[in-house]
Amino acid sequence: MTTRRPCMMRFLFLLLLFCVVDISIVRSEEEEGCGCSVSRGGDAKGETRGTNTEEEDDEKRKQAPKGFDDDSLMVLIPGGRFKMGLEDEKSDMAYPQDGETPTRIVTLDAYYMDKTEVTNRHFSEFIKDTGYVTEAEKFGWSFVFDKFIKEDILDTIESAVKNAEWWLPVNNATWLHPEGPGSSLDTSVHLNYMSKLSPPSSSPSGVASSTVMDAPEPKDSGRDRWEHPVIHVSWNDARAFCKWRGARLPSEAEWEYAARGGLKRKTYPWGNDLTPNDEHLMNIWQGKFPTSNSVSDGFYGPCPVRSFPPNKWGLYETTGNVWEWCNDWWTIAHPKKKELVNPRGPRAGESRVMRGGSFLCHASYCHRYRLSARSKNTPDSSTGNIGFRCAKDTTATKDTNM
Repeated sequence: MTTRRPCMMRFLFLLLLFCVVDISIVRSEEEEGCGCSVSRGGDAKGETRGTNTEEEDDEKRKQAPKGFDDDSLMVLIPGGRFKMGLEDEKSDMAYPQDGETPTRIVTLDAYYMDKTEVTNRHFSEFIKDTGYVTEAEKFGWSFVFDKFIKEDILDTIESAVKNAEWWLPVNNATWLHPEGPGSSLDTSVHLNYMSKLSPPSSSPSGVASSTVMDAPEPKDSGRDRWEHPVIHVSWNDARAFCKWRGARLPSEAEWEYAARGGLKRKTYPWGNDLTPNDEHLMNIWQGKFPTSNSVSDGFYGPCPVRSFPPNKWGLYETTGNVWEWCNDWWTIAHPKKKELVNPRGPRAGESRVMRGGSFLCHASYCHRYRLSARSKNTPDSSTGNIGFRCAKDTTATKDTNM
């Protein structure tokens, strides 16, 4: 194996940055970032690439995509009032630097929300209909979890993410080829791919790939990945899909309200116990991260949508599985009003909000698979654990991008 070069330091966000020009990957140690996601960086500040005029957006919405039945894909979220954020500021689960506190009283109008994360099958319909090229394809690379990377590809990678060496930039990793060249969403390639991750070689994190092989067979072995959530999609990609569908990304407040499913002061979509009656209800890392995964929840990577029971409002996998993009720009300086009505976040920023956590989250370093937990990433970033779901107004959909 090629020896990995140490990575330079640089202050930037809470997450991690990959510098395309000199292939240096950096992270700020001054802030406690979330090592289960990484940033591409770039020229994302205060802008969104490819933003259309209001007239162009309206015209696109008139061209309703074929094959999408929002009555079956979406559920009506009733309007209401709820307390957003984490109430117990002293909780050992809290990340003060993430702006989980203080709680805010929020009132929302009714809206529609996808029952599941957008799947590879649905995203493929968008690609076929529009010819859209994702940002991972434009940049020519995306971040992949090191245990999913073939040995011949690992041998070509000379950089890793500072303090999160399990994230590696893989050339030609895209939504259609999640682990880079040689991988696909088809069953046979997926199984062959996992079987090639054999000992005794090691990854850039210094962890033997055999840790994958020590785990039981995942529940989705032998199945294709078309019903898995689409990954390696940036915020810009997600927004483009939503526009095509005549929908939009949910606001952060809408996301949390829907994910709670009407429950109050609860940690997870079903209550406060992570595994009630020893039952796993979401897809997160089981074991010691990142060295071993017991797969006791049934999955090693992302799982198919609807793998776990829905919340009380019919939404699946709102925590765990993959991070979900929200429309809002990131801030920890929340408005001090007594009550917020249909809040949409700041008017500008550097990063967009992500919610829900992912299959790589573990309490030992990233307990962000909770309803109040937050994270962020630059709008052009993509990884193997970020996806999204769509929302829609009960009347004509408005693009609330700011």
